[in-house]
Amino acid sequence: LKAGKMSDVLDVYDAEVKANASALYDICEKINPFLADMACLAEKGFCMLKDCIEKGLDLEKPNEEAVARHLFHIFHLMDSFRHVKRRAICNQYFNHVCAIMDSLPALTWMSVESNPVAFIQDIIEIAKFYTDRILKEFSQKEDALHVQFVEQWLKTLESLKAFVQKYYANGFTWKKVLPGLSNCDTTDFEVFDIPLPPPPPPPVSLSSKCKKSVEDIRQELFAQINKGLDITKGLKKVTPDMQVHKNPSLRTATPVCKPAVAAKPAHLTKNLPSAKKDTTKPPVLTCDDKKWLIENHVDNKDIKIEITDMKQVMYIYRCENCVIVVKGKLNSIALDSCKKTSLLFDNIVSSLEIINCQKMQIQTMGTMPTLVLQKTDGCMVYLSKEALNCEVITSKTSEINLLIPTEDGEFEERCVPEQFKTVWSGTALKTTPSEIA
Repeated sequence: LKAGKMSDVLDVYDAEVKANASALYDICEKINPFLADMACLAEKGFCMLKDCIEKGLDLEKPNEEAVARHLFHIFHLMDSFRHVKRRAICNQYFNHVCAIMDSLPALTWMSVESNPVAFIQDIIEIAKFYTDRILKEFSQKEDALHVQFVEQWLKTLESLKAFVQKYYANGFTWKKVLPGLSNCDTTDFEVFDIPLPPPPPPPVSLSSKCKKSVEDIRQELFAQINKGLDITKGLKKVTPDMQVHKNPSLRTATPVCKPAVAAKPAHLTKNLPSAKKDTTKPPVLTCDDKKWLIENHVDNKDIKIEITDMKQVMYIYRCENCVIVVKGKLNSIALDSCKKTSLLFDNIVSSLEIINCQKMQIQTMGTMPTLVLQKTDGCMVYLSKEALNCEVITSKTSEINLLIPTEDGEFEERCVPEQFKTVWSGTALKTTPSEIA
């Protein structure tokens, strides 16, 4: 390409490809700052591609290794995205990140010798796998920004494909030879001046002793085996003066000591931070809208809550050796990771959930339709007469006891089975509590 045509190619790239990548950033900035950062990195990738095209138009076609060095910054950007993708696996915009990250290989089309357009089209199909997920996830939320994100990113990739189709349908056109660089010297070609790793160490020369053939070694081995008992004749004889039980002076000899271990430098041992950090969090007792939060209380025997709306729910987390009293009717209560904590409440509309707790005491003064216990060891549940029809659901639990009220005002203790027996009836599995449970 001549200088004028070269400038035209780069201008078309800026107007049709790079501009679309910039527009994607504007949309992502309205959705979420994290997603805007991802779009910014993608835009940098398109800028890197323009730089590679501009430099490549002045270079003779290099070999595969030199092409990889030519596109080094793009490959490095793709590696950075892979790390972000692993960290964002639980992020609500994970599909957005995948749609961008898994499309970045399209920026390496210069390394495809023939039909780079088909290569880019394959990448677009991969991107559509994630963009379809985005449309499905956010279609019901009526959020137009996510639809715009999908349309703009696919438009960016399509514009890149159209650009390559127009100018480099049969592969990138490398141009002239660099001064002093012949065809056989292209392995030394570097665009970004990236230092290559040092060459491997020279092979270790084998000594003359190690140059024996396998057959010679095998013959020497069999020769030693054939000696039989005579093979011990080469051993040095142990005389009486070398034996401890016949030479008492050996017992008083100074034992061979292990070499002293050098002390660590002072800068490695002085003022080392403690390995364990104090992870204690401040206690929380608050009501956010319709959700009560009770967290991180220790040795607090006077936690009292007045419920004003039966739609309220309560979440109790990491409380130890506490007493919690709830007055009024609420929707549900959940206890998570608590230990040695007592809970007394009036009425529950839905359910009480106890998860990952130890040595708990629960008492209901009114209704409790459902009781769910998961990963809990040790729980005493005092039922009221109104809660006798409660459904108890357990999984991975032990030492769960229900206390049933009697006519004389006392409680009768019943254990929830921990072991079960399962048999095949011919048509289905039947599970019953084990008799020893």
